[in-house]
Amino acid sequence: MSYSVKYKKSDYINCTYENGKYQAFNPFSAKTEELTRDEVRLLNNIQKNHLDEKDIISSFGQNSFLKLKENKMLIPEKVNQDKEFFLKFIQIDTNTICNQRCTYCPVSRDPRGVNYISEELFDSILEQLKPYKLNIEYITLSSYNEPTIDPKFKLWIKKIREHGFHYWFISNGSNLKPDLTDFLLENQVNSLILNLPSVDGEEYYKLKGIKDLDKVLKYVTYALSSGMKMSISVLGDLSKEHLARLEKVKQYFNAFSGANVYPVIIVNRAGNLSQPKFNKKKLRGCMSNFCRLFNW
Repeated sequence: MSYSVKYKKSDYINCTYENGKYQAFNPFSAKTEELTRDEVRLLNNIQKNHLDEKDIISSFGQNSFLKLKENKMLIPEKVNQDKEFFLKFIQIDTNTICNQRCTYCPVSRDPRGVNYISEELFDSILEQLKPYKLNIEYITLSSYNEPTIDPKFKLWIKKIREHGFHYWFISNGSNLKPDLTDFLLENQVNSLILNLPSVDGEEYYKLKGIKDLDKVLKYVTYALSSGMKMSISVLGDLSKEHLARLEKVKQYFNAFSGANVYPVIIVNRAGNLSQPKFNKKKLRGCMSNFCRLFNW
């Protein structure tokens, strides 16, 4: 067996030490792997001094070598990862319209003009994505907009599915009419990420800037009853008020097995919200440019 190939650490590995565990995120696989201290030490050592397979196995064991190699944390030294391009998640902004005015969103302060993507451009994008089809996990049409109010939304879904891609459905639920739910399920769009901060009318209006809660709950209930799985995000700052809203939403959807209600930390993207108070903590240094081994 030849051991002539030398290995190096991938330049794109982000390794951290949190809660007593070493972890590394690999953007090429979009996965986080738990590492042993020896595996972290190997990645540190090999960063400057490239080693061949024999030396790695001798010092760190075959299991660690195979694990790091299979996860592309260890790569042959002649491989240039800058030329390895893997698209995994695609976002196509098909329209510039949102019918809600969430307090944390830039749309509440500076809504964009009305624009729609052309069918010609949409088709061109899908054609250009074909070479990356095996790597792409999903396409979404959500940005600072509500994709379902686009008159051609159903057409876009058909085209995405005809090209063999999966659609990641994110919506505020305001236009999820029963016929749209039926269409989505027929086209294998079986899950939805729903932004629903409250099931109380006054709270909802305060956070969303629109009085359409009854309609949204009606549409969402139909979708869940029809078999659509739903991840319902309740945005807030983990205050008592936020956690109280979260509990109410959980109780409302408790009867639906397909509903997963969870809290999401709000991001002040519009600059409308008061700034949080930051805790004063000691900064933690790094042993290398990729991994914080311990506090010091």
